[in-house]
Amino acid sequence: MKKTAKMVWLGAVAVALAGMVEAMAWSPVQVGLFGGNVQICAPETEIAGLRLNLPYSENDDVSGLDLGIVSGAASFSGLRLNVINLSDEHSGGVEIGLANVARGEMVGFQFGLYNYAESMRGFQLGLINKCGSLHGIQIGLINMIESGDVAMLPIVSWAF
Repeated sequence: MKKTAKMVWLGAVAVALAGMVEAMAWSPVQVGLFGGNVQICAPETEIAGLRLNLPYSENDDVSGLDLGIVSGAASFSGLRLNVINLSDEHSGGVEIGLANVARGEMVGFQFGLYNYAESMRGFQLGLINKCGSLHGIQIGLINMIESGDVAMLPIVSWAF
């Protein structure tokens, strides 16, 4: 009987905490299983702290440490260590992964097999680096700047 009472009490606490986290405008922790509704906090909740993507989380604004398999955010600042890093509007800080894709502005450092930023201000180091515009340096086997004087260069490319 005591075991059953403890389980009911723990279940009630978990439901109450989940409701509180859902109602918050921000959270210091996010754990996502499949993004959208299969994560602790809703996608519109701002995450300021730690986010674990197991395998995928999606939030509008994330700052802090982002770890896991696939990371999705409209805006990100901090350190990202994922297999795939995706952002729609703005990224700032360090992105390390097999693929780093910033569909908006990236300010900082991208390190991966494939790096892309619509507007890059910083440094890309990878096998393939691509950006719409660059204010910085690219080092890789293939370096592409869509708005550059030279569309593609091997090893090193730069624009200031």
